[in-house]
Amino acid sequence: MRRKPWFVRREPHPFGATRHAIPADVRRAVVERQMGSCVACGCLLGPGFTEYDHHPPLALRDQDSDPNDPARLQALCTPCHRLKTGADLRAIAKSKRLAETEAQHRTMMSEKVPGRPRLPAAVRRWHFKRPGEKV
Repeated sequence: MRRKPWFVRREPHPFGATRHAIPADVRRAVVERQMGSCVACGCLLGPGFTEYDHHPPLALRDQDSDPNDPARLQALCTPCHRLKTGADLRAIAKSKRLAETEAQHRTMMSEKVPGRPRLPAAVRRWHFKRPGEKV
């Protein structure tokens, strides 16, 4: 006998988040809205080949938005869902990198002391000089 997926068992998500299954009425509404076809390639969706995707991904949304809002869900076939998930993961990683860089910059700027004296001339001499700049 096959084990139920983690989201049906209501266990923690493998990557740390807790997720619940999309309700059946929401899944039905999404498939009906798409007239039973995949959003990406247009193939007909069957019971074993339908996967539901959050658009935009949950990691790129506000925390207070409803994860199972039918307007933000789409039904895809398995190959199209794999392709979209790869693209989503790259976008999520990029947004995390940018957020981390911004946080580092904010920390660095908050640690700056206003009115700090310039470096001594002996040290500044070795820095790159622009044409016309005095040391």
